[in-house]
Amino acid sequence: MEFTRLDGLVDIMFTTATDVESGLVEAAIETIEATDVAAPATNTPSGWQFTDTAVLDKKRNDIIEALSRKIGSKLIKKSRALYWDASHEKRVACSISKRYTRGGYSYWYAYHPTWDTFLGEAQTAYFVLGCMDLPEAFALPLDVIRSHLGTLNTTTTDKDYTYWHIHLVDTPQGIALVIPNRDNLPLREYHIQI
Repeated sequence: MEFTRLDGLVDIMFTTATDVESGLVEAAIETIEATDVAAPATNTPSGWQFTDTAVLDKKRNDIIEALSRKIGSKLIKKSRALYWDASHEKRVACSISKRYTRGGYSYWYAYHPTWDTFLGEAQTAYFVLGCMDLPEAFALPLDVIRSHLGTLNTTTTDKDYTYWHIHLVDTPQGIALVIPNRDNLPLREYHIQI
């Protein structure tokens, strides 16, 4: 009987340790995502402007509520960017970008391998792109984003962590996903009104 209790405690400790480790990885990813860089500014020591975390979180919450209504399932926060329903069969990774006024694209996002794994374990999964200045977002089904990963630009950090770059541009037909060396992918069919 004592071993049975001990087994239960070991299971709880292992699960907690695994959750903490997973949380640390997600926190690092969220830190990368949260370094929402825009044009140089004179009021910050680094010369860059960052979007207020509270403003980003509000926008993300509004998007998740709109998507929950659209898919007919309440989405529960797993981490800052990851959500799932109660059954864990519907999953979302939600990233937010401000509008960029310089460069060849309007919005920039990172798509992380850990997000791809998380989404891949669901029956229904979306990578959701929020735009800070728009009353809409774009929910790309996982198979759509995965079908383009091989063509997207990547960054590999000095710690051998690689993630994909997602760029959106304004076109006469609306917002589109930039697919290097191919036609851009119009996103109007993935539109969510916030």
